[in-house]
Amino acid sequence: MVAIFKKPPDPAAFDKYYETVHKPLAAKIPRVVEYRTSKVYGSVKGDCPYYFMAELCFNSKEDLEAALGSPESVAAGRDVRNFAKNLVERFFIEDAFVPAGRKVWPWKDEG
Repeated sequence: MVAIFKKPPDPAAFDKYYETVHKPLAAKIPRVVEYRTSKVYGSVKGDCPYYFMAELCFNSKEDLEAALGSPESVAAGRDVRNFAKNLVERFFIEDAFVPAGRKVWPWKDEG
């Protein structure tokens, strides 16, 4: 699951709240095997409307679905309203691996 956040009005307040309140809540969600966070600093077009991304990784779709119904996930989801109600979009994603040496894009070989 990926949550991407638009630029908040007060980035320092967002960062502090995320690190001290939200991240500990989200870290309690069961079946998470990896929890990654990233700051967005730009795009190929220059400026970007996004500020921050969080990714919670699971071993399977079934583990994700089970986690979403947990009290810990519900609590973390409700907490988003406290600091990023209109700033966040959430997506469900699945990894797509490309073996080394295979073409990733028509113009670029990996290897």
